[in-house]
Amino acid sequence: MTFNADPVTFINLAFCVGVVALSLWWYGKTKSRTPLFIGLAFGLFGISHTFILFGLNRQYEQIYILVRMAAYAIVALGLFFIALDVIHRKKAEDDLLHANEELRAANDQLRRSAAELKNNLEELNRKREELAESEKKFRSIFNSLIDLYFQTDINGTILMASPSLKLLSGWEPEELIGTNVVALYPDEKQRRALVDELKRNGRVQDYLVRLKNRAGYYINASVNCHIIRDSDGNPVLIEGTIRDVTEKKAAEDALSLAQKKLNLLNTVTFQDIQNAVFSLNGYLELQQEEIPGEVQKDYVTRERELVGTISASLNFAALYQTMGQNPPGWQNVHHAFLYGISHLNLPDITRTISLDGLEIYADPMLENIFFTLAENVVTYAKGATEISLTYREDEDGLTISFADNGPAIPPAMKEKIFERHYERKRGAGLFLAREILSLTGITIHETGGPHSGARFDLRVKKGGYRFAGNKDSLHG
Repeated sequence: MTFNADPVTFINLAFCVGVVALSLWWYGKTKSRTPLFIGLAFGLFGISHTFILFGLNRQYEQIYILVRMAAYAIVALGLFFIALDVIHRKKAEDDLLHANEELRAANDQLRRSAAELKNNLEELNRKREELAESEKKFRSIFNSLIDLYFQTDINGTILMASPSLKLLSGWEPEELIGTNVVALYPDEKQRRALVDELKRNGRVQDYLVRLKNRAGYYINASVNCHIIRDSDGNPVLIEGTIRDVTEKKAAEDALSLAQKKLNLLNTVTFQDIQNAVFSLNGYLELQQEEIPGEVQKDYVTRERELVGTISASLNFAALYQTMGQNPPGWQNVHHAFLYGISHLNLPDITRTISLDGLEIYADPMLENIFFTLAENVVTYAKGATEISLTYREDEDGLTISFADNGPAIPPAMKEKIFERHYERKRGAGLFLAREILSLTGITIHETGGPHSGARFDLRVKKGGYRFAGNKDSLHG
């Protein structure tokens, strides 16, 4: 074995050793198959160069050839795997580019979606502000409603009520929500009739019912409501408004009653005047005959009386016709009394008034009634030094008493003084007083005892009076 110091072969060997070393370093960093193939191939090339340096290539030619062939085979195999890696990398790059394009498209879509989302968010905020403003306006309207707005389920359970419930009934909305509306109906049949009408027509308008307020008094109410149905057409809610028409109905009833009374008065007055005119014509016919002077004077006296009767009938009709011209309303009893007696001279009569801010629902002519009562004291209650105006309340209503300490009214005269044709002409004022009070359901009677002077009691039903000031108001 001889050493062949060929510089080219020596350089090739050194190069192969360097490549093997680099391949090992490369594999250590990447764990890739490529540096293994390169290192193994150049390792075999290095072995073949060693054969040449030591002259073994001739002696072991077959081994030398196998080593070189193995090296080339490994290079070919390495190139094959490198080609596969390149193909795979190319595919991966293509996939990456495609994915990048998709990502870019997705990013663009995301930007557009973000812009749309921003616009939607701005629109949502604007709608939310509009909704808040709308809700604020609705709440303002809801809280300022005079009529009662309500919602109930189909069985009558109260779900919602506006604050005007307090004014209408005395209850706070929170007290009634969750309870059944049937408790507010004095007559449950009215509730059933209302629901039946609703089921038939789907709505009711200006439907009159009678309700009960917190104090137990009755309210005349007008109901406007309709049924709300679900998507399947099944009734689920009742929604509507309730208006307190107690005063309106009382005014209508008073006007109707006044019209009936005026029609009756017209008939009676016409008959009275017709009778007086017939009698007057008779006396005038008699006067045309030759009769003694004293008899003629008697005829003239009677004629004057008949003319006075006609005049009185006409004056009374004029006064009576003013009754009911103006609608009734809440009248402060103390004020009406003071206005009434302000037209009279009562220097020697003391007054005791205890009314606690009492108001009654009556015709505006209420002060005329107190004028009539006080005038009767001045005119007929000789020796009276005191009048009083007081009230007392019981479970059925309230009584206002006007009393004096003058002579008592005999039992036989207690009702007669309210008749229109009271023989001594003392009852016309009291007749009118009773008629005026009756317009709003108030009665008046003389109830004085035999030794306690005259006393006139005005009886007011529940719901027809209330108290201003410290006492709770009573509406009905």
